[in-house]
Amino acid sequence: MLVDDETMSFLWETATQVDTRVSMDPETGTAAKGQLWTEESLPAETLLVGVMGATGTFNKAPRKLAADAVLDAAFGGEGTVLQLGGKATVGRGRCRLLAWMAPDARGGR
Repeated sequence: MLVDDETMSFLWETATQVDTRVSMDPETGTAAKGQLWTEESLPAETLLVGVMGATGTFNKAPRKLAADAVLDAAFGGEGTVLQLGGKATVGRGRCRLLAWMAPDARGGR
């Protein structure tokens, strides 16, 4: 789905999870100086859509790869779980890569 700029601005302001965090000073039991921050996260159901392209290898490497193989090597193949951003230990930033390949003019992938 494509949306206009106004709708996208509304969604960024209202649908983005914002958590305020603070680091406590163990000696005083209060917020440590300068240790208040916010973290923004996309909802778990968010779809990130983009265009990726690749060409086959053309250097003098002994192993030549076709364009599909270059993408598979870079991203680990379709269905691979990627970690984007920080907070990996609490499960943030986990994404699954899915690809759709348009048929080319010869009727292949």
